[in-house]
Amino acid sequence: MEKLTENEKYHALLCVRYVKMELSERLFKAEVKYESYTHYDAELDQEIQLLRESIALHDALISKLEKIL
Repeated sequence: MEKLTENEKYHALLCVRYVKMELSERLFKAEVKYESYTHYDAELDQEIQLLRESIALHDALISKLEKIL
């Protein structure tokens, strides 16, 4: 197996961080939308929870990649 160059390592980490930031943006928009509702919306609440879990997963992945790479 080939070793990654420093540039490839940086690129891999940057890609994961980019996805995390996109998820954070989606979470922010969903939370703003949820705040505008006057009633409980189960679908939107579930979407918010899934986005939070995805962000936590990407945070853990970033930490592991920083240690490995």
